[in-house]
Amino acid sequence: MPRATGQVQFASGNLFRGDWNPQSWRFNGAIWRFLTAAAGSSLLEDGIHELDVIHWLVGARVARVYATGGNNVLKQRETIDHAVLAIDYENGVKVNFGFSLFAPNTGPNAREMTIIGTEGNLQPVANKIAWRKRSGGQPEMIDPSDSTPTAVGSKPVGKDEDNGTYRQLMAFVNSIRTGQPGFPDGEVGKEAIKISLLAEKSLRERRIVAWNELPS
Repeated sequence: MPRATGQVQFASGNLFRGDWNPQSWRFNGAIWRFLTAAAGSSLLEDGIHELDVIHWLVGARVARVYATGGNNVLKQRETIDHAVLAIDYENGVKVNFGFSLFAPNTGPNAREMTIIGTEGNLQPVANKIAWRKRSGGQPEMIDPSDSTPTAVGSKPVGKDEDNGTYRQLMAFVNSIRTGQPGFPDGEVGKEAIKISLLAEKSLRERRIVAWNELPS
């Protein structure tokens, strides 16, 4: 597969993502998402959407990252098609993150996140959150609705964009208009990128990597 060299030429300034125009999927003759030099990492290009949410929820410094994986199925790409990450935080939280580009990405369990604590666990079910206590019994269903206008929560969105994502975009626009800070600040996003790159480094070098092995 040709590697990314030189500069990519776009037919228009609007053709910066293939999601909107297939012409921009090409980077010097190859699909940019398949090239390590262009995408950086599959975890950075795709898995980042979950990793940044997880990092924001934990709210602590990362101590070390370990990852294993590769591209065993989608052989036409340089970037990996699957990985498993273990992330250790300084506050004792441990994250287990599974990533696959060839597993089915539809259905109720396509993207699933479970938070396990000392008193029980939280897991999304439909548009609510199930709170299951360690002591047993029926789960308590929590409605995560907020002051977001109904029109925002019910707005039709594309196949890759759920209502939560749309509400995030609306909150971002509101932050620009009013000057109010968003929930996850820029530092959270930057650190999520670093987690992705550390995981790629760990996977390629087959070892545990510390947080300070890459610059902030």
